Amino acid sequence: MIGNRLDIDFVFPKKKKKIITVKDAIEDLPSLATLVEKETVLGNKDIVLSAERYFEAKVSLTEFELAKLEDICDVRDGTHDSPTYVMDGFPLVTSKNIIDGKIDFSNVNLISKEDLDKINKRSLVEDGDIIMPMIGTIGNPIIVKKEREFGIKNVALIKFNENSKVNNVYLKYILGSEQINDFFLSEAKGVAQKYVSLGLLRSIEIPLPPLEIQQQIVAEIEGYQKIIDGAKQVVNNYKPTITINPDWEMVELGEVCEINAKAADPIKQFGNEPFIYIDIEAIENGTGIVSYEKELNPKDAPSRARRVVKDGDIALSTVRPNLRAFGYLENVPKNCLASTGFAILSSSEKVESKFLFFSVHQDYLVEQMILKSDKGQYPSITSSDVSELQIYIPTLEEQQTIVKAIEEELQLVNANKRLMEIFEQKIKIKIGEVWGVKEEVEA
Repeated sequence: MIGNRLDIDFVFPKKKKKIITVKDAIEDLPSLATLVEKETVLGNKDIVLSAERYFEAKVSLTEFELAKLEDICDVRDGTHDSPTYVMDGFPLVTSKNIIDGKIDFSNVNLISKEDLDKINKRSLVEDGDIIMPMIGTIGNPIIVKKEREFGIKNVALIKFNENSKVNNVYLKYILGSEQINDFFLSEAKGVAQKYVSLGLLRSIEIPLPPLEIQQQIVAEIEGYQKIIDGAKQVVNNYKPTITINPDWEMVELGEVCEINAKAADPIKQFGNEPFIYIDIEAIENGTGIVSYEKELNPKDAPSRARRVVKDGDIALSTVRPNLRAFGYLENVPKNCLASTGFAILSSSEKVESKFLFFSVHQDYLVEQMILKSDKGQYPSITSSDVSELQIYIPTLEEQQTIVKAIEEELQLVNANKRLMEIFEQKIKIKIGEVWGVKEEVEA
C-alpha cells in the first residue's frame, strides 16, 4: 500500500485478443487482464506471471451442470512404490504401456504375486474402469477390458458403481477431449518429465448431462467410430500388389533404370538460397508419401545432402529397407536435394516410373534387399546391391494396365483416409458441443 493506493500488478494471460486501438484496449481490459495483489504473486513459491494461475472465476459455455470428477467417480492412482521386478510374474502397467487406446503388454515389467496383491488392495483394476497415464504422455484414457491380472503404477484409476451419474464411455471421451488435454498441458508440473497430481485429477470439472443424454452422445460418437474403424482397416491393410506372370522377363534393376544419376554440393548448387532436403523422415513408411517441408540453408546442410532428384524418380531407402521407406517423387520443388541414405532410381524407356515404384514395394524385391543387407544395428544395402536386384518386367502396355488398376485402388484408399478425417472431426465437434464449443465439419 502506497498512501491510499493499493500496490497491485497486472498479470496478462498468454492468449490475448488482437487490440487495434487504445479504445479497444480499454474496453477489452477485463477480458485481457486480471488485477492481482503483489503479495499474492510473491507469495507463490514459484513466481509465475501467467493469468491462468490467478483467475478465480472460470467461465464455462456448456449448457450442462459442471461436476468435479471426485464427486461422481472414485478417483485413485496406482502404486507409488517401486516393486522388485521378476522374470516370471504379473505385468505392472505404467504410463508408457498405454498406447493407441489399449494396453501394450509386450514391453511390461513383471512383479511377484505378493507385490500385485499389495498394489491391488488400493488400486484393483476391474472391467469397465478407466485408466489414464499421469506421467510423461498425460491423458489417453482407455476403458479396461480385463483379460489378465495386472497392477498399475503412475496411472490414474477411475472406478464406477451401479449408481454412478456418469457413463464410463462418455467420461472416456470427455477426458480425451481437446479441452482436457489443454488443461493438462497448462497445469502439468515437472521439467524433464511432465506429470499431473491425483489432487488435480480429482478437481477436474466436467459437463454432466443426464445419463440418458450421455448415452445418446455415446451412441452418436460410437457410430462415427465404427465408420472410422472400418475405413482404418482398409487403409492399414492395403498394399499395392502386382500378380507376377512367370513368363515376364526378369532383369537386374540396373538394366532398366539409372541409379544415383547426379550429385551436387548444396553450397555450389544453391549459394545462399535455402533448399528443400529429403531425408529418411520425409518419407512415410509403406505409403511412399513424400514431405517437402524441411528447408535448410546450404551452409547448415548435412554432408549427406547430395542426391539430385526430379519428378518421376523413386527414392529408395538403403537403410533398413524392410521398413519400405520408398518414395515416389512428384511436384518436386525447384531447389531440392535428397540424402545419400537413398538410392535414387530414374526409370529408362523400358519401364514406367510408377510401375517401378509399385514394384519395389513387392515382397519378392524387399526380400532380396533384406538378404543383401549387412547385419549391423541398422541393416543397409549399397547402391551396387540395389543395381543387382532382380525385377520382373512385363511389356510397357502391361505395365500401364497394372499402374492404372493400382491407382484406381489407391483412390479408394485415399477416400477412406478422407472418411476417417471427416468422422474424426465429427467426434471432435460433438465433444466440443458438450463443452459449449460450436464448430462445423470442414468440407
